[in-house]
Amino acid sequence: MDEQIIRHLPVTFISGFLGSGKTTLLRRILSESPEKGRIAVIENELGEVPIDDALLADAAPARLDTVLGRTCCETRSAFVDMLYSMAEKASSYDRLVIESTGVAHPGMMANAILEDAELRKKLRVDGIVTVVDAANFLTHLGGDGHAREQVAYADVIVVNKCDLSTPEKVDKLIETLRSINGAARYLTAQNADVDLREVMQVGGFDFGRIENTVDACLNEAKARKGHKHGIHDIQTVAIKNRDEYDFDALKDWLEEYVLCNADDIYRAKGVVALKGMDERMIFQGVHERFFATLGEKWGDAGRETKMIFIGRNLEADAIKTGLAKCRA
Repeated sequence: MDEQIIRHLPVTFISGFLGSGKTTLLRRILSESPEKGRIAVIENELGEVPIDDALLADAAPARLDTVLGRTCCETRSAFVDMLYSMAEKASSYDRLVIESTGVAHPGMMANAILEDAELRKKLRVDGIVTVVDAANFLTHLGGDGHAREQVAYADVIVVNKCDLSTPEKVDKLIETLRSINGAARYLTAQNADVDLREVMQVGGFDFGRIENTVDACLNEAKARKGHKHGIHDIQTVAIKNRDEYDFDALKDWLEEYVLCNADDIYRAKGVVALKGMDERMIFQGVHERFFATLGEKWGDAGRETKMIFIGRNLEADAIKTGLAKCRA
């Protein structure tokens, strides 16, 4: 497993389908951010001519770089080069915000940092924020453009343009979104007008906050018990028990399982009771990148293992069988 992410320049990813309000949220961050200091921006656009830099020109002064194309595909190398350039200047800024094109895979973008040891020395993924169009999001599900994936990877989901829908439809939409990602924090908004403290300093990749998000996802999975998943659905596999695990066996199984299923595992988080260890083992991952550390001691709290896997085509029985073999 990889070493824990070193804290340095926090990176916020803004994702969401075309027209959801990502640029509006970015403008608010640049002009109204409660954080003092300089914010660097990387724009990722789909077309051949960058236009969002013009839309942002009247926002508060900030560094603004533009990458063309789908960052997760043909321009990945250019995106990584820009991250390296940003890492060299990391000490000059207080936050990096990356707005992806509306059809990009946010997990792939975050993984560009997580999988690179040199980038991790200077950059820290703080969270993935996905903006959802309350009036039109459901029409994008099932089509090209990663609409489901953008929700599945998110730490915070901003349900935007609520004024163009009805309260009943917004509630129904959030119920659908929670079936895809029960661990995210949900905000509703008009014109992306949200408390910016809720989308910054998220700590989505902070080991100290993982236990709370795992609990939230477990509760959501329990509430939806019996829901049938189609072959292309994004699903959650939740594990909760009083078992203790052998570290070496668990490490080997996770590495093998993740390697074989890297494309289908979007996010994974867990708090594990290890045999012979007083501290909690906390892990999380995006695709094939897993990070683990030791957290607080169990103390008087009951030792309890909780794991969450979010992805596509996950085989719950295979996961549970594999984990059972890792019990101490």
